[in-house]
Amino acid sequence: MFRMLWPGLPDATAPGTSISLGAATRDWPRSGVAKAVKRAYTKTRAYIVATPAIEIAKPEKSFFPSIELDVLAQCISSYQRLAAGLHMSRSHGRLSR
Repeated sequence: MFRMLWPGLPDATAPGTSISLGAATRDWPRSGVAKAVKRAYTKTRAYIVATPAIEIAKPEKSFFPSIELDVLAQCISSYQRLAAGLHMSRSHGRLSR
C-alpha cells in the first residue's frame, strides 16, 4: 500500500522514517509535506475501511511472512471495525474511547 503513496522510496525504506525526522521541527505542521501526509493518511484510511480485509492482506503478506493470510486478514478486519467506529463517533462531534 505505501508504494501507491510513496512511489519514489526504495523498497527497503520505511515511509515513517523520513516523516518522523521532518515532523520534529516547529514549522512542519504548516508545511506542504505535512498537508500531503494528511491527505495520504485520509485516503489510506478510506481505502482500508472500504476494501475487503483479504484484499488488503494479500499485498501486505510479504511484510509478515510467518503469519497466515487468514490471520492477517482477521487483524486487518479488526482494525477496520475500529477505524469505522472512530469515524462515526467523530462525525457526531465526539471521539469515543
